[in-house]
Amino acid sequence: MSTGNTTEILLGCEPQVRVEIIEDNGNLFMRVVAPDPDAVDIDALFFNLADDVDASALTIYPDYDEAIGSNGENVTGFTVATGTLNQMDNGAQVQEPYDVRLEFGTTPYSSQGDVNEATLTFYIDGGGSNLTADSIDLSNLTAVVNTDNGGGMALTGGIGNTGDDQAAVYETNVLASDDFNGISYASQSDIVSYGGYWQATNGELEANGCHDGNIWFEPVAVNGDAEISFDARAPHTEYFENGGCYGDSLEVWALVDGNEWVLMDTFVVNDEGTALVGDTTGQTITADSQTLTYSGGALDGASSVQLVLDADISAGNEEIFIDNVEVSETVLVEGNDSGATTTETVEEVVLAENFDGVSNLQDAQNVAWNGGWHGGWQATNGEAEANGCHDGNLWFETAQVNGDAEVSFDARAPHTEYFENGGCYGDSLEVWALVDGNEWVLMDTFVVNDEGTALVGDTTGQTITADSQTLTYSGGALDGASSVQLVLDADISAGNEEIFIDNVEVSTLTEVEVPVDEHGTCEDFEDAAAGETAALQFDGFTVTAQRAGDAADSENDAMIFDTANPTGGDSDLGYADQGNAIIISEDNDATDPDDNAGGGTITFDFAAPSDVVSLNVLDIEEEGGAIDLYDSEGELIDSIAIPAAGDNSVQTIDIAVDGVASMQVTLAGSGAVDDLCYASETGGNCGQYDVTYDDLMKDADPAAVADDQTTADDQVDDMADAMV
Repeated sequence: MSTGNTTEILLGCEPQVRVEIIEDNGNLFMRVVAPDPDAVDIDALFFNLADDVDASALTIYPDYDEAIGSNGENVTGFTVATGTLNQMDNGAQVQEPYDVRLEFGTTPYSSQGDVNEATLTFYIDGGGSNLTADSIDLSNLTAVVNTDNGGGMALTGGIGNTGDDQAAVYETNVLASDDFNGISYASQSDIVSYGGYWQATNGELEANGCHDGNIWFEPVAVNGDAEISFDARAPHTEYFENGGCYGDSLEVWALVDGNEWVLMDTFVVNDEGTALVGDTTGQTITADSQTLTYSGGALDGASSVQLVLDADISAGNEEIFIDNVEVSETVLVEGNDSGATTTETVEEVVLAENFDGVSNLQDAQNVAWNGGWHGGWQATNGEAEANGCHDGNLWFETAQVNGDAEVSFDARAPHTEYFENGGCYGDSLEVWALVDGNEWVLMDTFVVNDEGTALVGDTTGQTITADSQTLTYSGGALDGASSVQLVLDADISAGNEEIFIDNVEVSTLTEVEVPVDEHGTCEDFEDAAAGETAALQFDGFTVTAQRAGDAADSENDAMIFDTANPTGGDSDLGYADQGNAIIISEDNDATDPDDNAGGGTITFDFAAPSDVVSLNVLDIEEEGGAIDLYDSEGELIDSIAIPAAGDNSVQTIDIAVDGVASMQVTLAGSGAVDDLCYASETGGNCGQYDVTYDDLMKDADPAAVADDQTTADDQVDDMADAMV
């Protein structure tokens, strides 16, 4: 199990191969994996050694066995010949010679067969020296893929050789571990919080039909991506049942951040009775001890992780043994940092009131005045209520914000059809803010619309209906405030006209710059000119748009809009610091850009699958907008609703979706988009080319060249002299 730095290198553009190199007590653990296993069959890896490495003593584990043509797994060739190796045994050639060649396959002495992942460990035979990541030239590696049918590609890369480095150096820290030696009971382990009926047997934890149930390990604080691993064996899998009342299983759970339960695997015996197989990962438990590893998903970015094993076993001779439990974290040390940043808004709630458990509003912690004991607002089932008998002013306590403030609350009106919007019986709800103790700001006045279906704010256009909705206020006088006091003023004429308020919050908003991961960038469209149309080309993507109702093959309606100098009467798209944005043009008049009041769809087509981080949307007044993200096969990955934040609003929509080939932003009405932050999964510049072939080798029977393998006495490739 690893204890040192981890280096990850992406090779190629499309497709790609990822090489992970982990320092492990003087050895090097290597994992070669295809991120897209359906598109890649890994056939070979070439790399160079540092000058101080004893090439003649470099060895791998599991050992390559000349007699069987593999290392017992999927390494079917291992050759070390300094500066001479540029060809696979099937004749596929790369463009420069290397020191080390690994070949991968499922057929001995051959790269034939589909390999999506291979793992091995390098060490120096005899232990004469230690290996570190510096023992390999990480600036220049080449993977060869997809050569089984006579084609194939060479995927190149490394630290520093592709313009944008496709490499990152990580540090792996073991946070909790135990080998259970020297204990008699499971609960005696320092990392076991509850042993249940599990027992300790000869330095292992054991579950069987007499001793099973849950075993809980201690929670572990994590500051990075977490990994859980343990060794497992079951001496007699043939005794286990995979169903019925005597069915046996081992569930592997993780409690993430103290509140999210994740079932990572359920092991049951296969039909042959030869192994317990995990239903999620496909990992196996057999008579021979094997290391099971869990990472990714909910474990990435976790703040704490707690492992729980749940064994349900029906007979005493059905035994599972667990050993060497580890929880580790992987944190970025250096690399994969383009310097690009995106702005994130951090919200700190400084006042919150949900009215739970109070019968009189005066008793609510954050209510300063409810309009009086008689006739004022009342508390009803965990909400504040105003009606024709209980209305007037509802004052909340003053909140110290010391920055940009946001006020929000949930509101509903079960029977808006009873409200009047004028005359002596006219009804209204005014939303006021007292800023810094001396400035009164009327943020909205809600009156019923002509249809009687909603109370509508005259300033923001937000609505109060029978369904509870969150109303939000920010910007204007709330920016830069030192204190804010919310006051609601209800003027209601009848008892059956009711308004309910809940979940009142006052927050401080702070904008911080955060890095965009892995060669990310934020496109602000400032290099374009107002009025530009047709297909808008940017580095990494193309933008098109269609007005709502237009045919799919109609002209492109995407247009650049200068928000600092709004045109077309679009004063609600005027901003002092937003710069250029993209609109759906109303009439494609480049001399007078004007957004389409009826909305439409803006489409971003990425040159390569990308990780979309965030997008700003401007002046969204209508509900119903959405951001739809599609993969390279046209399948919908995710759909994110765009809130209606009101006139002249700016919202950063956090997207955080990987593998996006196309993104469609549908606007229900007028509006614009800006500041797209994304990271191309190819990491910018990358290298690949088609392999060439030695025709003699290409036509040869693989068995005829079986002697072209490294032996214990001969580390030099038999064919080195024939290499081109």
